[in-house]
Amino acid sequence: MSGNPTIRNRTGKVEGKPGAATKVGSEWLGWRGTIAHPDSPAGGGWPGHFSRVRLGQREHGTLPSPWRRGPLQSIPLQGAPAPRPANLPPATNPRSLGVLKSLQNDLMDVNVDAKIVADGTGARAGAVTSFTDGTAQTVPIPHHDRHNKIIKFGGKFSWRGTVTIQTVYAAGVGPSTLSGYGRGTTDSDVRNRDITLGFHESCHRNDYVAYLQAHTLPDPPQLAIGMNVAEYNTAISTFRKELHAYFKAMKEESVANTDEVGHCKSTWVRTRTCFQHTLP
Repeated sequence: MSGNPTIRNRTGKVEGKPGAATKVGSEWLGWRGTIAHPDSPAGGGWPGHFSRVRLGQREHGTLPSPWRRGPLQSIPLQGAPAPRPANLPPATNPRSLGVLKSLQNDLMDVNVDAKIVADGTGARAGAVTSFTDGTAQTVPIPHHDRHNKIIKFGGKFSWRGTVTIQTVYAAGVGPSTLSGYGRGTTDSDVRNRDITLGFHESCHRNDYVAYLQAHTLPDPPQLAIGMNVAEYNTAISTFRKELHAYFKAMKEESVANTDEVGHCKSTWVRTRTCFQHTLP
């Protein structure tokens, strides 16, 4: 091999999309804690007092007015529990995640750590949570004899840098925007009111942190004086493949845990229909 090639690795990113909402005005909130027509037994104020809200007191939702002229078609939300406001999205906690891999000897100079940084802007649409492999490896030049046995290395195998996790939002979109698919749309999330895009992206960050903590980074290539050039090339190639597979699996696990649940991302991709939330 000629020169000391520096190897830089790929990044992984997952996108969240904004959801939509149907707003329920106060006239639709019955005394039993469900959405109901004000003239129905479950509507109005309380048992025996089915009083209508004055027009001047009405809150404008996106459900049709129950007092409009003409026949009122059935409302799919009627009978559903009265909605509560969305919870505030979890705040991002910028911090160091510590050292992921460290090794120092005559042939190795390895020090790789990880961190979460503050949210940013610049996503094309919705939000993107990504990990950036901000590490680089420098491969030492092998010097070999006429039998292709390595007699010395021109330096150390160096692998240093930081894996960085960050969420960025598009213009006009923020953590309090509703989640369009995946986490934020599951039955438990909707029931608990964790329905924001910020909550969805926090799940991706948690996925990445959990993966880094549960799975050790691949070991650097095993280099030794006396190995032949073919063994050296295989060691370097194997390391590159393992590192690629590591970060690929890290992204795929987060997609499975956070995107392909509830109203799945794959459903959104196929139909271009986001989840419809209900808000008071």
